[in-house]
Amino acid sequence: MKTKLLTAFIFVFICTYAIAQNNESKPLSLLNKETIVGMWELKTIQATGNEIQNIPIGYLKIFNVDQTFYILTARAGGFLVSHGGTYTVLNDKEIKETVTSKSNFMSFNGLDLSKPISYHYSSDQNTLTYYYTLNRPDGTTIKSTEVWKRINILP
Repeated sequence: MKTKLLTAFIFVFICTYAIAQNNESKPLSLLNKETIVGMWELKTIQATGNEIQNIPIGYLKIFNVDQTFYILTARAGGFLVSHGGTYTVLNDKEIKETVTSKSNFMSFNGLDLSKPISYHYSSDQNTLTYYYTLNRPDGTTIKSTEVWKRINILP
């Protein structure tokens, strides 16, 4: 009887250890084109020296499998694409977005958008936080943080 109990205890211990090791080895923090694909909603933004601003409903970012993205903005007449382009995940800390088209109302006012964007991707893969610095034509900079939440789409 003792042998059976000891064997059962050792079996449970080994199974628990193996499961715990398996969960720890998943690289959940690395963003890639498969994990980023989907719809994201802008929740907050904070620029240099300003308070965190909660964003009203209506700013969506769509990352597509073909490594294109679009920003949709809600307006009185409905949603429209404010701008879009391509993206490349450079490494586990940076993503590069290249704006290739924008709506007439969208003006970047000479901002340099060529630098990669630093990001943090949550382990549950539902929050994407961007940290970036934009260079103005006059040489000053704007540092901003954006928090995007994944929109869960029903299967």
